[in-house]
Amino acid sequence: MQIRSPDIHIDADTDLGECPIWDETTETLSWIDLHRGLLCRSAGDAGQIDTVPLPKRIGAFGLRRNSGEVLGLEDGFYLRSAETGNVDLIAEIEPDLPTTRLNDGRIAPDGSFICGGMDEADPQKPISSVYRLDGSGAVTTVISDVYCANALCFSPDGGTMYFTNMATRTLVAYEYVVGTGPVGAPRLIAELAAGSGLYDGAAVDETGAIWVAVWGGRRLLRYTPDGSLDQQVEMPVTNPTCCVFGGADFKTLFITTAQFGLTKEQRAKEPLAGAILSIDLPVGGLPEHRFEG
Repeated sequence: MQIRSPDIHIDADTDLGECPIWDETTETLSWIDLHRGLLCRSAGDAGQIDTVPLPKRIGAFGLRRNSGEVLGLEDGFYLRSAETGNVDLIAEIEPDLPTTRLNDGRIAPDGSFICGGMDEADPQKPISSVYRLDGSGAVTTVISDVYCANALCFSPDGGTMYFTNMATRTLVAYEYVVGTGPVGAPRLIAELAAGSGLYDGAAVDETGAIWVAVWGGRRLLRYTPDGSLDQQVEMPVTNPTCCVFGGADFKTLFITTAQFGLTKEQRAKEPLAGAILSIDLPVGGLPEHRFEG
C-alpha cells in the first residue's frame, strides 16, 4: 500500500485536538480542543472553523441518533441539544476521585457510549476506569485499574473493542458483547518499545486493520487484526493524537494533533502542531456509530 505524507486539511490552532468525528449526513468534520473545552466543526473544504464553548473541559463525544451530541466532559456524561444548545448532566463520573477526568471515548456498535478516564495528578496511578453509558442513561464500569484510557475503537463486525491503557504501551483487544460491553481478558495486539511514544487515539478501516496515533512518537501505525505492523506513516508533529475516516468515500483519514506538551522552542519548529492533517488512502473506513440516547 503506497501512502503519501499527510496534507494540511485545516490550519487550526488547536491546543490539544482529539476525538475527530466525520458526519456523513452533513459532510462535516468535528473534533475537540480538550483543555479549552471546545467542540470544533468544519464543513467542506473551506477551512472555516465553528466552535461551541462547553461548560467544562471535554475528553470525548459522539453523535446522537437524531441530533446533538453525547459528551464526556471532565466530570461526567452530558447530552447536548442541537436545537437549544443546552448541555444537561446525565451522570457524574468518579466524584470521589477529584484528580481524574474522562479522556477518550467512542460510540459502540450497540449505540452505547464507551468512555474512559485518567488521573491527571499521576498518570502512572491506575485509579480510573472505563464506563459504558447506554441509551437509557444507565452507567456501568467495564474496565477497572485504568491509567489513561485511549484508542477506543471497534472492528467492522462489532465483535471486538480495541483499547490502550496508555502507560502500559500496549494495544489490546476485548470481545465486545452487544448490550454488555467488553468482556473477558484482553488479548495483546501490539506493544511499543520504551521511549518510542505512547498509543493515543485510533480508528479501524474496512478491512479490520487498526490505525493508531503515537503520542510523542511522530507517527501513525497500522496494525492488522493479528497484530502485524503493516504500515508506518511519519507525521510532521511530535504529538499526533487521534484519527477518523471520512470524506465522500471514507477514504480520507483525518488526524488531530496537539501543541500541548511542547516547549516554546518545539512549537516554533512545529508549525503544524495543532493542525488537522489528512491522508488520502486506497482503503476506506466505515461511518461512526450513533448514540441511542
